[in-house]
Amino acid sequence: MQKGRGAMKVLLLDEDRQALEELEGVLRAFADVEIVETCRSPGQAMDLTRLHKPDVIFMEVQLRSRSGLRAAYQLLSLHPSMQIVFVTADARLALLAYDLPATDYLIKPACLARVEQTMHRLRLGLPRGRRNLEAT
Repeated sequence: MQKGRGAMKVLLLDEDRQALEELEGVLRAFADVEIVETCRSPGQAMDLTRLHKPDVIFMEVQLRSRSGLRAAYQLLSLHPSMQIVFVTADARLALLAYDLPATDYLIKPACLARVEQTMHRLRLGLPRGRRNLEAT
């Protein structure tokens, strides 16, 4: 699939600039992904969600300015059909993401093979939440 028309619109949220750049680099390997923007705060993510209406947001679970869960629910209130992929460096926090309104979760640094699995889920349009994660 060619970037642009029909591409999956992706927004990235992480307070860590290096983590954003690493994930952006991995996602650029996918021809059907259009990274509409990267941001470092939930407030920016809210504004960018209103503007771009992304198909998916990859976002850090643990944010200094606001809990990732709270931010996720606020983002979903703006754009209910958006899928969420939680990203964290702490494997213990990935367990928390298990019960959150997410399509998937990734442990940092995200490797290409694991992101491919996530992209497959997103392309299939699998539902959010625990039932989906148990299917893997």
